Amino acid sequence: MTHGGLQRRAGCVTLVVVGVIGVSFWAAGDTESPRAAPPPSPPAPMARPGRVAPPPQPTPDLDGLDGAPDATDPELDAAYDAIRELELELYGVPREWDPSTPETHRPEAVAQTIERVLEECGIAFTLLGIGCDEPPCLVSFDVTGHPDAHEALVGCPAWREPWGRRVGQETRTVACDDGTSRRLLVITPGAERVQEDDQGFPVLEGKWTDDAYVENATKRFRARVENLAPSICR
Repeated sequence: MTHGGLQRRAGCVTLVVVGVIGVSFWAAGDTESPRAAPPPSPPAPMARPGRVAPPPQPTPDLDGLDGAPDATDPELDAAYDAIRELELELYGVPREWDPSTPETHRPEAVAQTIERVLEECGIAFTLLGIGCDEPPCLVSFDVTGHPDAHEALVGCPAWREPWGRRVGQETRTVACDDGTSRRLLVITPGAERVQEDDQGFPVLEGKWTDDAYVENATKRFRARVENLAPSICR
């Protein structure tokens, strides 16, 4: 017999719950209470997303391309012009030797003076080279392990006699491909023995009062040092 949602069968009562997921059954004569459903398991921690490899790109069709760009393409000329402008902005305009440069700062004299410094002052670090492709001559040394390299050079009488103590220089650490690091010193005699005031500060004259000239000279010095840096690892 069915009445009010209850169905009596062989001394058992079955409660039918409609519309609820999960139905519990128990015998009316049982002494045990119905077992509660176990608590839900805590959600598993979300995995952190890893890097997803980009999908493979299709191989471009190069059949219709020539080996070299079209030299008459106006866009190519415009691109070259843009590159040249950027290079000039970053690295400056290469300088030329000025007839007014003192003999003490010319390539032959610089090479002779550096040779005297090495011989007469017992320089213990390695000369890498002297670059005089444009003024001023840059003299580069591997000064790894020699923190007093500047004073060893500038304090040498053979250096002070023609050039005094004024110099332009840059020192940097260079990381080599073999995992080692070396210390590079690039040094040049001071700005052509400019006059100094009573306190020892340079009195700028002539071209050294021209801001554009000084800015370009600074860019060229830095660009040349950048080119010399790999030589220390060879």
